[in-house]
Amino acid sequence: MQVRMVGEPARLYCQLEGSGVDQIRWLYNSKPIEPRPGLLFVGDGTDSGSHLSIAKLGKHHTGLYTCSVSNKAGIAESAGSVYVRDATETGE
Repeated sequence: MQVRMVGEPARLYCQLEGSGVDQIRWLYNSKPIEPRPGLLFVGDGTDSGSHLSIAKLGKHHTGLYTCSVSNKAGIAESAGSVYVRDATETGE
């Protein structure tokens, strides 16, 4: 789990092994993420990876992020959680 502060940027990585990637999708709480201002996907799998960049985190970015990679052999997924806290929360 990544713990980040409101307003910070974040970058989530998806490292790939093998070849022949047909599609890489990023999901947030099991729903597909569409690129938009402040939210960017980098890498299409041809360079062994992809990452999701979030320019400025808000509390609404807290959740489970999944990288889903597919090719003719099937689908592989990797997931990780992000918790975004504000300055009023104390760390433990």
